[in-house]
Amino acid sequence: MTDTTPVLKAKGITRTYGSGCSAVHACRNVDVEIMPGQLVVVRGPSGSGKTTLLNCLGGLDLPDSGRVWLNGRELTAMRENDRIQLRQTDIGFIFQSFGLIPVLSAAENVEVPLRLVRTEPRERAERVAELLKMAGLAGHHNNQRPVELSGEQQQRVGVARALANRPKLLLADEPTGQLDSGPAADIMDLINELVHNQDVAAILSTHDPLLAARADIVLELHEGAIVERTTGRQSRAEHGDADNMIGTANVPYNGR
Repeated sequence: MTDTTPVLKAKGITRTYGSGCSAVHACRNVDVEIMPGQLVVVRGPSGSGKTTLLNCLGGLDLPDSGRVWLNGRELTAMRENDRIQLRQTDIGFIFQSFGLIPVLSAAENVEVPLRLVRTEPRERAERVAELLKMAGLAGHHNNQRPVELSGEQQQRVGVARALANRPKLLLADEPTGQLDSGPAADIMDLINELVHNQDVAAILSTHDPLLAARADIVLELHEGAIVERTTGRQSRAEHGDADNMIGTANVPYNGR
């Protein structure tokens, strides 16, 4: 039976920075609901509030008003220590700037979340090997440091790290923003496949309509408010078939 309970539910998320004439309304009464195995893209220009919304949904920031639930637990009502623990176990983050620790190898970077929750060494090693294989980085890439990897390879490590503790929710803020169109499409397809195969709920921000066309649901954000909700199919019809326009991307990575 298909699970009809949302992994993430947010109601009335509002976040304002500053006051008076200088106030910036980063989020305005935003509602979001994400089901298991669903990829939701928040699309909008720079400054539209995408990062603020993701920060509020992931408990990195608290809204001025509104509520967020993750697996039925109200994140916005938790103490900070409880939110930290929840982020370590139930939420995976993928960053635009990759966010890898430069002195650690690819495998060691993926291992960091597992060490934080004190996973046993043997289980850590098995999980890291599994994740790097899923990300297409098995082999000599395991021992390479970030400076020795391409941008696409670094982001593949970032995706693997985000999934280390089998999170229920994946949050990705412009994860392809540092990549050219070909590698960006590959990373988007990797995230898409992992989300659907592992039944993870994911919300991803981007300003690229071609990448948004790969999503199940697309939310258009403008000046902090959701002004349009469409499906990936509708977005593809509007902007053309994404694979034809950016080239068909192969999820397995051959290291070249």
